[in-house]
Amino acid sequence: MRISLSKKIMVFPFLLIGIGFLGCKDADKESIAQAQLCLDKVTQTDTAAVQACLDKLGNVDTQEANIVRCSGEILLGGLTTEKVVNAFSQSSGSQAALMVTLAVTNQGSGSTDTANKTLALKTETTCKKSNVSGLIALASFSKIGTVMVVGSGLSCADPLNCTPAEASTIVTNCSSNCSPEEVGNTAIIVADSYCTGDNVNSPECKEIQTAIQNGNSDPTTIGQY
Repeated sequence: MRISLSKKIMVFPFLLIGIGFLGCKDADKESIAQAQLCLDKVTQTDTAAVQACLDKLGNVDTQEANIVRCSGEILLGGLTTEKVVNAFSQSSGSQAALMVTLAVTNQGSGSTDTANKTLALKTETTCKKSNVSGLIALASFSKIGTVMVVGSGLSCADPLNCTPAEASTIVTNCSSNCSPEEVGNTAIIVADSYCTGDNVNSPECKEIQTAIQNGNSDPTTIGQY
């Protein structure tokens, strides 16, 4: 699926802002507040420290907790402020380069394709529960990029700046190995969660909706556009 993403789509949605804890129990509020404060201070590339912050949430499963959890899992996937800025500013108009740059590819020295893909899928699920459209969209684009990287068996020389040429090679090699159904299902999630209100007429949402219409809402067919 070809998605032309505008650089204005997200501005660091994982940088946490004050969260209203309406509807949370006092103990839940404290857990969420501690986790948020921890993430606000953590070094973004220190995945062990990020995980320690997320552990403070325990089993709290409110929307507020999942906003914090989603933000932390995005960081676990390597989507630091620097990486997101580079993805949007250095992709040279290439939607493939953008999404591949946002892929989960750096889960430490023991990183595997399976681990990267598992985290990308988990993060998308968590971010859907946050009900924050920007977080959902970022996690979804990261998932598509991860699926392409894992499916192609290739990666970019500089994970902070995947060139259009590198991305094109990844997409070509992905065509026979990636799951179009996964890509199509992710496009549907973005359409339902992000492509609403003022975003409906954005270039990326128009192309997503076109793919969905051309694919007759079938995920596998959508993923081939």
